[in-house]
Amino acid sequence: MGDVPLILKPISSPNDPNFAPSRTPQEQVYKQIVDDLVLAEAAGLPFTDASGRVSTAAIKTELAKVYLTMAGQPLNKGTAYYKLAADKAKEVIDYSTANPTILGLFPTYAALHDAKNDNKLEHLFGIQYNDAAGAGNPLQSSYLPLHQPLVSKIDGIGTSIPTGDFYASYEAGDLRAKNREGYFFTDYYTDGFKMPLINRGKPYIFKHFDIIANGTLGTEGTSRSDLNIPQIRYAETLLIYAEAQNRADGTANTAAYTALNAIRKRAQLGDLAGLSQVQFEEAVWRERWHELCYEGILWFDMLRLRKVYNESTNGFDNFVGHVNKSVNQALQTKNLLFPIPTSEIRNNPNLTQNTGY
Repeated sequence: MGDVPLILKPISSPNDPNFAPSRTPQEQVYKQIVDDLVLAEAAGLPFTDASGRVSTAAIKTELAKVYLTMAGQPLNKGTAYYKLAADKAKEVIDYSTANPTILGLFPTYAALHDAKNDNKLEHLFGIQYNDAAGAGNPLQSSYLPLHQPLVSKIDGIGTSIPTGDFYASYEAGDLRAKNREGYFFTDYYTDGFKMPLINRGKPYIFKHFDIIANGTLGTEGTSRSDLNIPQIRYAETLLIYAEAQNRADGTANTAAYTALNAIRKRAQLGDLAGLSQVQFEEAVWRERWHELCYEGILWFDMLRLRKVYNESTNGFDNFVGHVNKSVNQALQTKNLLFPIPTSEIRNNPNLTQNTGY
């Protein structure tokens, strides 16, 4: 994430030295994040919480995620931090094993985007929405085809659209790529019983599609969404453990294979077995790209791994030099960080611009 100002106390006056802070070394920032999460972990919160409040399971998974990030680039803390990540994720997995009806994977992908399941089972933490309280999910139009009417009155703007190559990169038979059953749709209804399925010409995202808001066969959509936006899912806990344990111990153990294959089983894919450390690691990365897509996670995978999934080759390119097909441009070293906005630098002369901008 680069060096950022770290402010730990309220600022009450323009004369406060932190009113125009300089950038704090990122290792110090990460230490503060870990300290805060460890403190929260010990706060005695419920292990799960269907109300939407922070739970111990969410905290432990987030801590495992931070350790995994610190193990990779740019801090490169390596094996010890992969071990910390694996151990912390395993605590959540062990709880799930003992309490499978409380914490685990949803049996179907439809359950993932059903508002009745917000904050339950797989959803360890999410951005909370409740239209009845005046705070409905505003992002539904992003997942709908541009100006193509569905069963609701929501006008689609189609700003979140997978590339054809990414959609085609799922293994044959992968349920996540099945129309209206997995994470995408290519066909949908327009006017309930009056119209058949209409092909939309390209895949759109079904993963965050609120059927109550957008409607379905025979039922007009309400155009109002209570669906949360997932931030931490148990699926990610499993993949964190699989990747971290494999790196920490030099080979994947039975529990790591079980974690990885749980993701694959739900997708109706066969179990993996007998892989080398590198093969297993890339298999986990591939599942991360296919399972966690469109959840604001994979950009940070690119940064910590310095790798990018190549949907055409099904392999992984180095970050620098990978061609972004959306703009047909190769990624550069400077793209590992965003530029500091000019307005922020003007307001705070103690800020410095990132290299290359």
